[in-house]
Amino acid sequence: MSEPTPGPRRSARNAAKRVAEKVEEVAKAPAAKKTKAAPKTKPTTTKAKAKRDETSAQPAAAENTTKDESKEDETAGDAASTKPAVLSEGDELPNDLPAVTKHTGESVSIQDLVKGSEAGIVIFAYPRASTPGCTTQACLFRDSYASISKKGFSVFGLSGDSPKANTNFHTKQSLGDIVLLCDPAYALHERLGIKKGAKGTIRSTTIIKKEGDKQIIVKKTPSKPTESLEIAKKTVGAE
Repeated sequence: MSEPTPGPRRSARNAAKRVAEKVEEVAKAPAAKKTKAAPKTKPTTTKAKAKRDETSAQPAAAENTTKDESKEDETAGDAASTKPAVLSEGDELPNDLPAVTKHTGESVSIQDLVKGSEAGIVIFAYPRASTPGCTTQACLFRDSYASISKKGFSVFGLSGDSPKANTNFHTKQSLGDIVLLCDPAYALHERLGIKKGAKGTIRSTTIIKKEGDKQIIVKKTPSKPTESLEIAKKTVGAE
């Protein structure tokens, strides 16, 4: 009998050897380099976002505020430029003075009162009808009315009182030919520069004289009740 051929047994051993070498190569191979993880980003909190929004809004708010302030300044400037000027001594009466009301109820302008006089008018301004100081002031002019009128000047009282209040005052003090002018809106007060606060009168004496075709404020001054008459008499040349 012939011996068996050993070929297949050797081939199996060689195949097993190659598999073992492959396993060894894989084991010796360096591990794959790990990819570095990206740094974690903290989530944006509501508080941080609000702060960022507030910061970004500040320049816009500042710009809007500046625009608003500029607009207010322009408005104030326009109002100041259109506001009628306060009259002073030496000024000629303008034609746009506010009208007032006589205590008897008729509306009248200061210009018409000057035109209706011989030489001009005297205006004694008082804070409130029927108060002690105002009563003293009015009665002094009442008692000296004749001497002032001889110089061609008519005499008028002026206050912010109503026609009714001034009528009672006129009647009670027997003020005769003196006409009391009512300016409850204080518009004429403001033009004459005798307005005190929002609604008040600076006790004063104003004298307006005819000079040709012009009507000139020759005297305008604050005065105490007893001084008011003396200032008027001295200015018009009355005794």
